[in-house]
Amino acid sequence: MKHFSSIGIIGLGVIGGSIGLAIQKRALADRVYGMARSESTLCKALSSGAIDQGTQEFSSPLTDAQLLILAAPVSTNLMYVRSLCGYNPNTFFTDVGSTKREILAEVDKASGISHNFVGAHPMAGSEQTGFEYASADLFEGKTIFLSKTEKSSPESVESIAAFWKALGGEIVWIEASKHDTLVAYTSHLPHLVAFALGKSLRPLADDPDFHKAIGKGFLDTTRISASAGEIWSDIFLLNRDNLLASLRIFKESLASFEDLVERCENRTLMELLDEAAQLRRSLKKNG
Repeated sequence: MKHFSSIGIIGLGVIGGSIGLAIQKRALADRVYGMARSESTLCKALSSGAIDQGTQEFSSPLTDAQLLILAAPVSTNLMYVRSLCGYNPNTFFTDVGSTKREILAEVDKASGISHNFVGAHPMAGSEQTGFEYASADLFEGKTIFLSKTEKSSPESVESIAAFWKALGGEIVWIEASKHDTLVAYTSHLPHLVAFALGKSLRPLADDPDFHKAIGKGFLDTTRISASAGEIWSDIFLLNRDNLLASLRIFKESLASFEDLVERCENRTLMELLDEAAQLRRSLKKNG
């Protein structure tokens, strides 16, 4: 793939930090610049070798990099896009956001007849937040959804796809609207349900025996609700139409189970449980 003289990463959490470590491990750039709000995060990234130079400001040399990666929360990435399109039109740039429609539309709106942006969503990460959970091999074998528009330049399409592939990802090109619909069901809804489940048990938290009653099932089901609220509130609102549609279907499913339990319909209940279990067993694990 193309070797970049410099790569900039805006946001050095789990994903952004992992990108920096992966770039350095695979020698994909001569120099890696990183931006983070926290000085402590910058120090960790520098000491680990994930970046060569750090800043807390959206400024040169970060913004002059050949390739710029937006790894901040999705609404923050939208803000940077507006600046980038008028700042350095020759820079290739991509993102890691969990929604694709808004950012692609924003880049198209802010640019001229063409641009060097390709949207990305690596299906990787965890409920843990912070650079300390970053890994150079986070993207190995993971699906990387890529989305473009008619304005995306052929050079950016080729180079950005090659970059993500070089990090170990399996590239899947997808139309932005389809992407946002799919992840509403497979990612956004499960996160919302996990958050809601955790909140629903809050009244029991003061019971001295509550923690003794917590088993692996509860921990597995609510694991992703340990994620950062700042990140997920952003995602929920940016993809709210698809999330609300998926939530309505979930509520109908939940109501069906509630009705069967209330009426003690054992046979039908078992059939629904087996159907759900069979679907779960058929899924390919992606992380």
